[in-house]
Amino acid sequence: MKKIQFLFVILLALVMVSCMDQEDNTLNTTPTTNTGSITCEEHDHGSISKGWFSGKVQVGHTADQCNNSCVRINGKDMHIDCQGVGHYCSITAKLTLNLEKEGIYTATTIDPINLTSLDLFNMPNRSLYGGLDANNMEQWLNIPAQVSYRDSLTKQFSFTEVFITDKPFYPNL
Repeated sequence: MKKIQFLFVILLALVMVSCMDQEDNTLNTTPTTNTGSITCEEHDHGSISKGWFSGKVQVGHTADQCNNSCVRINGKDMHIDCQGVGHYCSITAKLTLNLEKEGIYTATTIDPINLTSLDLFNMPNRSLYGGLDANNMEQWLNIPAQVSYRDSLTKQFSFTEVFITDKPFYPNL
């Protein structure tokens, strides 16, 4: 168990080194099509959970592609533009990562209206490219599909069960 914890700490340190090395805060490459990306913005030099990132990802589809029934709200099936599977819209959001348990994070938006002005966001499975670590290994932030509801006090969205890998976990369809 201690070996796994040690390896996880090393992985986090490598991610932060990658972030600190990006002087212009932009990513130069996106290795696959329809991927999202995160850009290191501000951090506490070595603690990924204390920084914030700017993320860009493609989501959404047209209503006819889901027969106007891709989300169930209050017992009624409906479609919401620029949400769910697909790549119809490009969205950007700033988010923080908070470690929940070993290897698992909660990603919380900073700007309450960048994703949507609605009180819910239908997040599809997405892998966001985060750059290369010190060993030139890719780093990916993976967010599983989920419907997130706006927090009534902070007005922010949170995405749970987020994890980091060296290859994209989701196909970003």
